[in-house]
Amino acid sequence: RHRTLTFVAIAFNPLFIIEGPVSGHNDLIMMAMLAAAAHALAIHRQRLGFLLVGLSVAVKLVTALAIPWLLIRAWQDRRNSPARSRAMAVVGLGTIALGSLLACYIPFLQTDSLLGGLGDHLARQARKPLADALIEKTPFLLCFAAATWWLIRQRRPGAWHDAWVGTSLCLILFGAGIWFPWYLTWPLALSLTRWDRPGWIASAVLLSLSAFLMLLYGFFPPGAR
Repeated sequence: RHRTLTFVAIAFNPLFIIEGPVSGHNDLIMMAMLAAAAHALAIHRQRLGFLLVGLSVAVKLVTALAIPWLLIRAWQDRRNSPARSRAMAVVGLGTIALGSLLACYIPFLQTDSLLGGLGDHLARQARKPLADALIEKTPFLLCFAAATWWLIRQRRPGAWHDAWVGTSLCLILFGAGIWFPWYLTWPLALSLTRWDRPGWIASAVLLSLSAFLMLLYGFFPPGAR
């Protein structure tokens, strides 16, 4: 219902577009897939929802954070079913997400692109001691654990949206080496799905932060001397 407002929110920060599809960054596509998955799940089309989540993760691994939460929700939604059928349903949905993810990576498995890129990433991470890397990520890990525990105690279907907004923002603050403005599409895409007072507040904070980062990025671009 709020597609016009959503469009304005994205257009509010031109870097979402300029540094997104224009220069090859894929965060908008990734989040469009996750938002489409949220819609499918909201209308009880779980197989389609998990398929779209898998495609989103194939674009960029960030949205893999949502998969455990969605599986928890799928388990809770079947609380009146026998444990065996609940488990089979959850495994089936997880397989759909994993299958769509792996299907997208098949072309890369035929070349050295995927393995080479993974090797380069691990080599960069290996320059830092594991203990130091874990300490740096501790705030994010605690946030993810707290969001998961909170979600288990919730019964609202859209509660995972709230968990995603807080956790993805925490990931930006404590997991990203540089606070690129277009990273704010991660939490913003789902904060716009609930247009009540908490949604307004979260979206306003995120848009203000994106505007600040946009100006900072414009005057002090990363890598500039």
